[in-house]
Amino acid sequence: MVEAAGFRSPEAFFTDPAQPENAQRQPQPQPDPKLIEIQQKGQIEQQKMQLDAQKMQADAALKTQQLQAEMQLKAQSMQAEFLMKQWQMAAEYGLKERQMQIETMLETYGIQIDAKVKAFAAKENAKAKADIGSNVRFGGQVG
Repeated sequence: MVEAAGFRSPEAFFTDPAQPENAQRQPQPQPDPKLIEIQQKGQIEQQKMQLDAQKMQADAALKTQQLQAEMQLKAQSMQAEFLMKQWQMAAEYGLKERQMQIETMLETYGIQIDAKVKAFAAKENAKAKADIGSNVRFGGQVG
């Protein structure tokens, strides 16, 4: 059948059951110990390179996380500073507004007090003039 398919040796496709399996197999040559050592060194170097690459990736990821944390902290700090400045400005504005109200009240009370003092002084002057005018006699003795 194999010959009919055009192949010359059917032994390549079929084994003789009478022959033991080991007889058909040819012993494989033993690899060179130096070649094995070189392959092992190459594998070790490859593993070292992989570990170095993983370490570099881990370091880069850590650095990225640190930078993100620093940026977030700086943003929060700036926001807190902004809120504090905003509060300070509002407090200063409120203080200035209250100070102006008090100054306006004092000015108003000052004007009212001045008016009362002037009215009182005028009244007292008029009274004093009236008293002086009634005690003064012309031509005669004082007294």
